[in-house]
Amino acid sequence: MKDTKSSDTFSGKIRVPGADDPKNALEVFKIQYENFKSLKKINRVPKQTEVLVIGGGIIGSFIAYWIKQQSPSLNVTVIEKDSNYSKSSTFWSLGGFRQQFSLPENIKMSLFGAEFMQNSHELLKCEKNYKVDLQFNHDGYLFLASTKTADQLYHNHRIQLAHKARVQLLNKEELKQKFKWINPEGIELASFGYQNEGWVDARKFLLAVRNKANFLGAEYVNGEVISFENDANDQLLLDQSVKTIKTALVDTLDGKLVPIKFQTVVNAAGPWAGEISKLASESLGSVKSQMSDLPVEPRKRYIFMFYAENGPILNVPLTIDQSGVFFRRQGLSNYYFCGLNQSPDKEPKDLDLEKIDFEYFEKEIKPVLIHRVPAFKDLKLINAWAGYYDYNTLDQNLIIGKHPIQRNFIFANGSSGHGLQHSAAIGRAVSELIIHDSYQTIDLKRFGFERVLRNQPLKEIDVV
Repeated sequence: MKDTKSSDTFSGKIRVPGADDPKNALEVFKIQYENFKSLKKINRVPKQTEVLVIGGGIIGSFIAYWIKQQSPSLNVTVIEKDSNYSKSSTFWSLGGFRQQFSLPENIKMSLFGAEFMQNSHELLKCEKNYKVDLQFNHDGYLFLASTKTADQLYHNHRIQLAHKARVQLLNKEELKQKFKWINPEGIELASFGYQNEGWVDARKFLLAVRNKANFLGAEYVNGEVISFENDANDQLLLDQSVKTIKTALVDTLDGKLVPIKFQTVVNAAGPWAGEISKLASESLGSVKSQMSDLPVEPRKRYIFMFYAENGPILNVPLTIDQSGVFFRRQGLSNYYFCGLNQSPDKEPKDLDLEKIDFEYFEKEIKPVLIHRVPAFKDLKLINAWAGYYDYNTLDQNLIIGKHPIQRNFIFANGSSGHGLQHSAAIGRAVSELIIHDSYQTIDLKRFGFERVLRNQPLKEIDVV
């Protein structure tokens, strides 16, 4: 991998979302500062809590939000080690929302999230953020399929319609008529999400959810869970004595180690969820091998920003080419974001976010952009950054629910790039497990940890 740049396309290392506009870049740094300041205000680390959430990103914050909404008396403590979200998957994401999946559960979670977004100005309003504007852009998603994948796109479309997704199919002629800027060569069929799809300002979304959770009474602690302690007195499974985790040892990152007792712990650690499960497994004796089998790891993804003077501005959905290359506009000033959904053999091996492979853009992405949108022929690369996916190596889908033996350990991991758009539904589902011991809104039992133990993947088909 090369951290090099093409002299005719890129003039420096900016790597800040929205850096085409200095005001946008300053807004990003302002959000980082507010995150840090908010977490630092908490001086007292609780000695015990009823619910301990490990990870204060968008999913962990939604878990705290929904628990406090539905059961205000429950004590909720959120541990977040990255106080300014410098490595947060949400912070560096493009904030996409879509319904175009092949599994009913994912479609339902997307629709739940879209409804939440439509009412976010009221649902997330609080003393800390009275005017919530997440800048939801409704330009939609556009999936392009070749002759080889058109049948599957049609099949997915039927499933989506059955669950009331607002999508439409376009043949080659209809595609060209609706999106005049596109070159339809090699495209047999397209699917366009015309409602409840688009993108939000991911950083504002994250901050708004966390502020509301904090306002409702969830405590956020700047720290890192470094180990668990157990209680061997519980009798589980055929009267066999099995250790149960009851305490987390937290490094508060200021030289202190603080034990926090809990009744329930939720693993919402994003890309680092596998490490949390391994820590838990070290204190669990007979179920150690099961607990350490969480197939979630960080994967590095690039986002590139380019400028195209003659590129399309209006009616430009987030477009996903049959090759996996995707792009969308940023604002109305001819700036665009793009990337590529990598195949396993092209995954970046170096996880250092500071190292950007610009040659990858030149060879793998740029030619596809210019072919699909001829108006991009003179594009200039101006910005790039990298972020992490919480990548589920089994099937790239959510793992959620209680551990089959350690019932006080709950998973909310492995969304593999779908976390932000499903975060409201995931948080709701976890809160229902804690409060009601069952799913009330969307049945997500098929996404349980049991499929990991059985090695039975539940995959999306031809969906990124």
